[in-house]
Formats: sequence, structure tokens, C-alpha cells
Amino acid sequence: MREIINGNTFRKGLSVRCYLFKWLYYISALLFGFIHIFNYQFNDTHYLFIPFITTGQLFGGLMLGYIRIIYGFWYDVLLHALFNSLMIGGYFIFDYHF
Repeated sequence: MREIINGNTFRKGLSVRCYLFKWLYYISALLFGFIHIFNYQFNDTHYLFIPFITTGQLFGGLMLGYIRIIYGFWYDVLLHALFNSLMIGGYFIFDYHF
């Protein structure tokens, strides 16, 4: 009962949640980066280059996760939409075919 009153149980639970949060943050950033593999067309010789090709999306996942934590969900969505609109705009302006 004494641990509950002075908060030791709460602090132990908080440290476990912080530890799990770090792992979840980095795993979700990795998944965000590697889910963008489907943006490209590969043949059998390109599979070794997938980690290098998706490095930009991995960095974007880390950045968007940080924005989400600091500023909130809607700023994260807004930044993601802005980035996607810049890429789509560049596609139409330069008539570049991926």
C-alpha cells in the first residue's frame, strides 16, 4: 500500500511505457519507410537496393513521427499532404515519369 501512496508503482509503469514507446516509434518509422517500396517497380536485380531507395521515406517517417509527438496529429497530416502535393506538382510541372 505504501508504494501506491508514494508513487513508486506509477513511476515503474511510466518507465516501461517510455521504453516501449521508443521501440514503437522506431519500428513505425521503419514500417513507414519500407511500405513505400510499392511506389517503385523492381525486377530481381533491384532487391539489394531497396534499403537505399527507401532511405528518404525512412527519414520522412522519423521526421513525421517527431512532428506528431511535438505538435500533434493534424500538423503531421498537413506536413505529409504538403510533401505529397509538392511531389505530385513536380510530376506535372516537369512531366517526369517515374
